[in-house]
Amino acid sequence: MEFMTNVKSELNSAKNFTENGAVAYKTAGNEFLDFNFKIASLRKAEYEHIVSNFKKLFYSDKVLAIKYLFYVGDIREGLGERNIFKTCIKWLSKSHPEYAKKVLGLI
Repeated sequence: MEFMTNVKSELNSAKNFTENGAVAYKTAGNEFLDFNFKIASLRKAEYEHIVSNFKKLFYSDKVLAIKYLFYVGDIREGLGERNIFKTCIKWLSKSHPEYAKKVLGLI
């Protein structure tokens, strides 16, 4: 019986509420999916907030995070979020210049 109590407690703590008051989960369990759903709210966010969200992607899978970053910044076939792209590239160039040098020619 204690196991079921722990499971219910874990599920209840993983829920959140949307702006409209609907019940939602805090996370989808995947950093890329979570970041994708946060894109609209990151549009006018501060530098540190954008970077802290991107760091989760980058440290989970560096190559996929950079590919996804290009999708986020792509105006025609992506999401067209230039500010998020520029902010993350700036962080990447300061924190991991070896990765920034590899993708610099693609920008």
